[in-house]
Amino acid sequence: MGRQTLRQLHHLGMDITYLSRKRLPDGPSLSPVIGERSVVSNKIENTFFDVILDFTAYQVADVQQTLSTVKTNHYILISSAWVTQKETGIRKFSTLENRYVSDKIAIERFLMANANKDFDVTIIRFPIVLGFNDHSGRLNYLTRRILQSQPITICRDITGPCSFVCVQDAASLITSYVLRPKPGVAHIIDALPPQGIEYKYFLNLIGLACHKDVKTIEADHKEIKKWFPQFFEVDPFWRERPYPTKNQNAFDEVKVNVASYRSWLPQALKFTGDEPERLVGKTPKKPWNNVKFLALEKKWCDWHYGDV
Repeated sequence: MGRQTLRQLHHLGMDITYLSRKRLPDGPSLSPVIGERSVVSNKIENTFFDVILDFTAYQVADVQQTLSTVKTNHYILISSAWVTQKETGIRKFSTLENRYVSDKIAIERFLMANANKDFDVTIIRFPIVLGFNDHSGRLNYLTRRILQSQPITICRDITGPCSFVCVQDAASLITSYVLRPKPGVAHIIDALPPQGIEYKYFLNLIGLACHKDVKTIEADHKEIKKWFPQFFEVDPFWRERPYPTKNQNAFDEVKVNVASYRSWLPQALKFTGDEPERLVGKTPKKPWNNVKFLALEKKWCDWHYGDV
């Protein structure tokens, strides 16, 4: 989201300072500060920014350091819609996810408690964001399996549509909030697309984009827990549930033209010029590529499908 948002804001002629581990393409009115957040923040000490966009706050200390280093009128925190699911108790979290969400809740509370004193706050809770340059590897995971004709396990206990946001739509929404701040306001908004999508249909759209049939193994939670319990800690999608509409929905408020799943998925799978088939040869370091996990998964798949 950060890279796509930077591109959109830069296209509008804004003067941008960005903190990043990696240097992005140079351009006029772009000031890069390269390195880890905790190390390089002193390079912008005592600078005033009209707006701060924070994509990488994972602990309260991250935000505290930023606010002690620079000044702003408007602080926009990119948070997670999982927070809403945790508040309502409708989602099951892995250990790592629970820690991540708990820290996001603490950050949100800190910002809301300190808003309106010296700066305004907008907290945007996104669901899973997919598309170009996705470091999470979630979309790669599904695409690789489909391209290799490997079955994808679906837990039958999942009911209702999931919500995924295209990264370009997410960037457009964030850009809108940069352009239209609300003075004197501290608010939390959900960023949910107008329509959700059933997980199996989502998989079929990936298959269509890759010109491959999709194989699935559908089993209930009890069966998977007995024979393949590792699935529940590793699979990145099985916990996805419909999101409650607890807050104002950003896409309704800002009126961003949201692309349909059928239109953005084929473009996202090209990965900025690479054909999807290129993904087969890539093995990013993700839990689902762990050798031990793959061996257990193969036993599970063989049991259902035979030798695949």
